[in-house]
Amino acid sequence: SAVEPRRQAIAPLTSRDVVSVAVLEGKAYSDNASLVENLHKMQNNILGMEIADRHFSRPNLSFMYRDQKGSPRGYILAYEGVQNKQPFVFIDDLATDRESKMAGGRLIKQFFDAYAEGYGTEARPYLPIFTNALDKTSFPILTRHAERLAQEKGLLAKVIEIGTHSRGEDLIHDIVVVIGKTEEELQAQEERMRTALGS
Repeated sequence: SAVEPRRQAIAPLTSRDVVSVAVLEGKAYSDNASLVENLHKMQNNILGMEIADRHFSRPNLSFMYRDQKGSPRGYILAYEGVQNKQPFVFIDDLATDRESKMAGGRLIKQFFDAYAEGYGTEARPYLPIFTNALDKTSFPILTRHAERLAQEKGLLAKVIEIGTHSRGEDLIHDIVVVIGKTEEELQAQEERMRTALGS
């Protein structure tokens, strides 16, 4: 009998994935109703991200992770935006179904690969990466892997916590990852970021 080919595990996140995102949001945040309520906003963000990326010829930074059977196990929604005239890359959400222990790390790695490939030129310089990271899930993944993933691309990275807040029962870390080729680039990016965020 023929062996069924293994499906691609990670693919760009598109508007066709909205139903899969809804299923994952329900699994990832089943114990926190306030996060489930953000589902409509998340679906609009996916559609808006896809349109803006095409219109402005921006790199795709959002991905869906599926297991070998093609079932959705996690996604990352990230896009370029502006805060107080400073361009940023925003990681809007990183969610997994909790059953796939590797999904979060693989999604972060795919995001960093796409970021390193899409930025770092004169026309599209490295931008600070902003996210609200959940204390028990995405925060440890990002703090553990950001510097290593940047180093794999010959870059430097610094994770900066600029604050915390609560959402429902969850502690959220407001973090910015600055990335550059030199310490001077990191410092300059950090200064621009702090000015834009007023921190």
